[in-house]
Amino acid sequence: MNRSNLTLRIVLLALLTASLGACVSAYSTGSIANLITVHNGYVSIYGNNASSAVITASGDLRIAGTTTSLTAAQRVLTRSYYNQVRNIVHQGIATGKAGGAMASKVIGAVITGLASGDTNRIDRTANLQATKIEASVATICDNLQAIRNIQQQITAQIPAFAPYSVIDQQRVIDYRSGTHHP
Repeated sequence: MNRSNLTLRIVLLALLTASLGACVSAYSTGSIANLITVHNGYVSIYGNNASSAVITASGDLRIAGTTTSLTAAQRVLTRSYYNQVRNIVHQGIATGKAGGAMASKVIGAVITGLASGDTNRIDRTANLQATKIEASVATICDNLQAIRNIQQQITAQIPAFAPYSVIDQQRVIDYRSGTHHP
């Protein structure tokens, strides 16, 4: 591999890491974009009206401290929302760990490849590791889109939930492109 290709790969790896950081950094603390948090088995959504909505694992919904009566269909949606948020937090943590593992493997490949003169090894290792991380990041971003879709369905059935529809399409696009900064 020539020097410009090696430099390009390192730059691409750095961009991937930055993209991963944009998509994962918000999740590793149990929150999504500082708007949705998971704590003690509850999902809290902080709306644009300075109050919060809370969803439990069983699908119970409290809006601004008041329990909301739900139909069976609405409860299916709130449970689905809860599960998607939990999935994204867990996937974010796993992706962060995989990113750390990727960095150590690539650094090891750089050291070994430069010492042995086999710079192709660096390229192979970086590509393999990047592919794994990209798949995990894509899963996170797919789950973020699912949260957006579910929140729209909840808002359509429970208008009082509208201030808590905090994941808009631009946020999903920003996460996918790695330009979102929590």
